[in-house]
Amino acid sequence: MDLFAVMRMLASLGVVLGMLAGALWVVKRFDVKLPGRIGGGASPMRRLEIVERLNIDPKRSLVLLRQDGHEHLVLMSPEGHVVLERKSLAAEAADGSVPPYAALMAQAIERLWTRVSDEADALRQPVIAHHA
Repeated sequence: MDLFAVMRMLASLGVVLGMLAGALWVVKRFDVKLPGRIGGGASPMRRLEIVERLNIDPKRSLVLLRQDGHEHLVLMSPEGHVVLERKSLAAEAADGSVPPYAALMAQAIERLWTRVSDEADALRQPVIAHHA
């Protein structure tokens, strides 16, 4: 193989890799919907949305679906699909219950705010310099 053939091969490889990078940029930039893609920007006209998917093992996964103000937790496996839980988001909002993660987040924010306030108070106290 001569030098010209090697250079042509490397140039071809660069063109192919450039085309792949360009296609990836287009998919990310314009949020192109690809088959099998989970989530993404939901259209306002859609009634069904995949909120989250968690793989349990190579054959089984949990899928959280949202449909018209309801959430469904579905176990998907080769043996079949099972709805594990159904929840109405409107009823949950009406009874005033707070999801556990929201309560934990509120506690963390409160601790952080207390710490920041204590540090700010310490900075406001005058420092008396002793000269001997």
